[in-house]
Amino acid sequence: MTKKTTRSSTASLRSPEKDFKSQNMLEHPEQENCSFTDPEIEALKMSGAFPPKTIFRPFDARAKSDFTSPEWVCFPAFPFGIGYTYPFPEFTARFFEVSGLSYAQTMPMIWRTLFKIEEIKRNQVVDFDLAELAYAYDIRAHGSNRFLLKIKPHQPHLVLKNTQNDPYWKYRFFFVKRSSLPDGEALPTRWLTKAPKLSELAPPVKTLTYRRVTAFLALDAEVRSFRPRTPEPEEISSTNISETNMSGSLRSGSRFLLDEIDSRVSKKKAAKTEAEKPIEIKGASSSIPPKPTPGKKRKSCDAAEPSMFSGMDFMETDKKLQDVLQAGRDQLINCYNETLVELHEAERTISDMKRMVAMRAKVTAQEKEALKLELETKHAAEMESMIETAKDSAALTVYEARLKMVKEANDPDFDRSLWKIEDWESVVADLKEKLAEEDTRGQAGSSGPADDGKGKQIAVVKAGVEKVVIQDDEGDKDKA
Repeated sequence: MTKKTTRSSTASLRSPEKDFKSQNMLEHPEQENCSFTDPEIEALKMSGAFPPKTIFRPFDARAKSDFTSPEWVCFPAFPFGIGYTYPFPEFTARFFEVSGLSYAQTMPMIWRTLFKIEEIKRNQVVDFDLAELAYAYDIRAHGSNRFLLKIKPHQPHLVLKNTQNDPYWKYRFFFVKRSSLPDGEALPTRWLTKAPKLSELAPPVKTLTYRRVTAFLALDAEVRSFRPRTPEPEEISSTNISETNMSGSLRSGSRFLLDEIDSRVSKKKAAKTEAEKPIEIKGASSSIPPKPTPGKKRKSCDAAEPSMFSGMDFMETDKKLQDVLQAGRDQLINCYNETLVELHEAERTISDMKRMVAMRAKVTAQEKEALKLELETKHAAEMESMIETAKDSAALTVYEARLKMVKEANDPDFDRSLWKIEDWESVVADLKEKLAEEDTRGQAGSSGPADDGKGKQIAVVKAGVEKVVIQDDEGDKDKA
């Protein structure tokens, strides 16, 4: 008796460490294990989202979205749940080619925006390129090196309702062999760590870009609003796929669309209402009345008055309430994202201001040092000028005194007894002694505590005067 062999939809797996290398981009890697299983991968294959010969790596719960490999490339499941197929359309492909973003680090808000623009370009025949996208949006980081689009100040939103919350998208990803994809070898192998500047990579052309953006904004708000085909957190669910329908044709997302559900409920309700109508007899003036109830008992349900809820379409009311709640939630999420980005910008601004204050303090210290040097140089020049003036004044006084004495000596009528030679000799002796004390104090001050320099300057002036006097005395001796 031979054993039956069963074929598995997943091949044997090697350890992730042999195929991949972690980039260490995730803040909490232990919480971001892969949850996109083999049945979901199989459903994705059969949906036609990828070319027929694409090779998928089997599900591995140990895999992380920031794993890098020269052989495999990581795809998020989210874009294929909203309607994308690979290769991506021209506008989307050009966005990733220019920005350099990896698919797995691109948040749902970007995918929704790009998908809606692709849809509008296809259906509305409008001119729209990356320059127009860069005119209204910047690419900003949003934790774990993932990126979203941030509307620029004073710019209107080009695509509306593109910020619905989907907390599960980061866990739903899969790996595809690069060599099995068209141009797969050219796809990025590493995540970006710095937000690319879209306005520099695709600079807007003033007149042309403004005209195109204005034409885009002129479209109806409903046309510019993103509408998911199915509830996004469950784009492709393994619970909706059985072994019997795997071999048959699959509908989009393997489920009914919302409008199909509404139509089925409306049909059943209409059929029930038709069945409950009273039977009319041809030729009779009225329909058969209900069976009378004897006595003054309470009214039967058939004869009850119309309720306040009669005629109300609960499905339609529920849909409107869901739309209102969804709009409020979108607005809150948008405000939260914008506030978070503004907080990051404020932190960067504070850091820049601290750096500028430090640089300013450094420049101020250099300016003070330069000012001090300038003042010292100016002071030295002024003191030198003052010394030269003092020397000239002393020399003038000495020569005037000599001329006066010469005239007195040549005058025969002059009484030379008026010359107080002894007093003059006494003054000269006192001045020499005082000058010697100043010289001694100046030499001691050069190795001792610093003074203001005035004593040295005065000593220099006196030394100059003494030199002049001594020179004059030596000249008189030579003449004698």
